[in-house]
Amino acid sequence: WSFSCSSFTPCDLFPTTKRNHVDVQTPEANACREHSVRYAREYPRAHLLVPRPTRRLRARLHVQVLVAGSLAVMSVMGVPVSDTQWKDLDVDIFCTWDAAPVVRQRLIERCGLICSWVDNSYRQEGPDLSTKLGAPDFVQTCLSHVESYNSRRMEGRYGDEYDDDSKRLEYTSDAYFARACQWGAEAVASHPKRLGTPKGSAGVSFPYDYELRRNSFVQLIVGHPSLKDARALLTKFDLEICKFSFDGTTFRAPNAVKSFAGRTSVTPARHALVTDFIKNVTKLAPDVRYDGRNETKMVTVLGKVTAKSLNGIGATKFKTKDASTMMSKSWFDFQARYVFLTKLVERMRKYAKPGVVILQPPEGALEWEIAEYSVF
Repeated sequence: WSFSCSSFTPCDLFPTTKRNHVDVQTPEANACREHSVRYAREYPRAHLLVPRPTRRLRARLHVQVLVAGSLAVMSVMGVPVSDTQWKDLDVDIFCTWDAAPVVRQRLIERCGLICSWVDNSYRQEGPDLSTKLGAPDFVQTCLSHVESYNSRRMEGRYGDEYDDDSKRLEYTSDAYFARACQWGAEAVASHPKRLGTPKGSAGVSFPYDYELRRNSFVQLIVGHPSLKDARALLTKFDLEICKFSFDGTTFRAPNAVKSFAGRTSVTPARHALVTDFIKNVTKLAPDVRYDGRNETKMVTVLGKVTAKSLNGIGATKFKTKDASTMMSKSWFDFQARYVFLTKLVERMRKYAKPGVVILQPPEGALEWEIAEYSVF
């Protein structure tokens, strides 16, 4: 397939004329505006610049949008875009619930992208696992959902390949884009996984095409409605280097010395959990390569993970009873836990492969051949 231009710069997401623009009425925002006025009065030529708030005021302002993940890691390590080892990177954009419509508008109108899917399997971004909302343990309290975006196809036609061409829409046609916008409106109104919420795009259109879900390269991570600062979405990353971020005005580099050297550590709670998990996999299920319908050996493995390891991330001990019975409470709980743990290992391997040095990784994690999970 041929796609429209899939490259864009931070300026597309953070326009230079709006990076320091504050249009909300809060004590912090008003203080920021007053500072800008005083700065302009004291320095007559300051109108040639975009006045910035002081460091103290900037710390009090909420960050609505930031870029982190693979792209940010490449930046901190100085990896050129031409490096083929990073060819499968994602652009991860984190935003608050209130900022989501504006971010979608920029992705669609400035970057030429189309929404392609919604992914609610992310478990490691929130303030971790909570039993407040009932079982299973793995409940998001900080993250609403994750949307994927892809470029618009520039060749071919939409529709079943066996249909007559006259019934199929060319991807470059206005008719196809109108159809995609119709799908987007329907998704915002009724999609069961919150796609496009809240309010779709702040612009005129919100195109959505499920057929573009493969090879999507932009992920929009939308916070829970109660979350007012996007930085909170980064606090529970499993790798310290992944907390490096850019919000349009400020670069933040936790553990800067290690990060700029391409070295990182696994956060303590996740390190202990993965170590416990891999130890039991090696002992009880070393030959499992594919896990389907809650394979008995892996159920036993999760049952052996200690309460201490799980309590470190806010979860309780897994109950193995009825875990192999389809549609039971334990059956769903097993899926959530197993996918969470394999994603932790997958992320470590993802960053270790192109050259990030993971200091003292959980023993056996980088060598384990991940047993993929599927209910089918």
